[in-house]
Amino acid sequence: QCLSISALGKSELAARLPSAAAALAFSLLCLSLGARLYGQRAGLHAGLAAAAMLQSAVYARAAVPDMLLALGVLVALWGFAGSGLGERKFNQAWRSYLGLYLGCALGFLAKGPLGAILPGLTVFLFFVLSRDWRGMARLGLVRGAVIFLVAAAPWFVWMYGRHGMSFITEIFLNRNIQHYFTDRWQHEGPLYYYLPVLLAGTFPWTAALAGGLTRTAGAVRGIVLGREPDKEARSGLFLWCWLFGMLMFFSFSRAKLPNYVLPLYPALAVLAGRFMADLEEGVSRRARLLFGWGTALAALAALTAGLVILPRK
Repeated sequence: QCLSISALGKSELAARLPSAAAALAFSLLCLSLGARLYGQRAGLHAGLAAAAMLQSAVYARAAVPDMLLALGVLVALWGFAGSGLGERKFNQAWRSYLGLYLGCALGFLAKGPLGAILPGLTVFLFFVLSRDWRGMARLGLVRGAVIFLVAAAPWFVWMYGRHGMSFITEIFLNRNIQHYFTDRWQHEGPLYYYLPVLLAGTFPWTAALAGGLTRTAGAVRGIVLGREPDKEARSGLFLWCWLFGMLMFFSFSRAKLPNYVLPLYPALAVLAGRFMADLEEGVSRRARLLFGWGTALAALAALTAGLVILPRK
């Protein structure tokens, strides 16, 4: 942001440009992730959904670090997906693991420890639920920690040299630990706070997201019950761990705001993209038209309700 303002002057364009650039990369990586997991057509739909879901479109224009955090988390998990979801050894997939640890560092630089906690939580849940302890051992955690520190530490060392402990206290204590465990900023919400947020934020792909969750539920259940997984089942479990692991993490936070769950949206986009690709291939043109017009009518109903409700807020 400082570089953008230095180059373009103090303007809304300069302040918002980093988020817009991050959102573009975010959409392209969602396209790539969808293609890695489910094929090119699903990837195309995932990229389109990521670019035009309500919440990602809003925060692509916001002069806040949330889109950069979401991009860092996505880079990390995109790298992990490139490793065959942990099936290859570190030396065989070092480029993918490089993405995993550099993505964690990018997210850490954007918004502190969440940049490493969120990808780490997803990967940990994936290995636990799939009972793939060898995959966890193949992550190369020691070398990964070195990559992470080389990428992230210099900035914090420099800022500590300039500002002392006040910078470290603000980033780690005030903006992370106190945000999660206290209501100091009075952003409290109920445990189910993020469910309506995600339903609205994924619009107009909400119905496609529900379809994607339904299509992958059987394979995920099979892995959890001990069935030998194939590639598609592992992909489904990976996305479910991404979605529900982070959702539970944020739901138990004392402070709740809609922008906090932006790192979940790549999983939502890929699940919706997978369903849309299946819809293209497996149903008649009439069914696709009904789905499209049904979504459009739902959008009209939501808009009408919003015009009535929002002026009161």
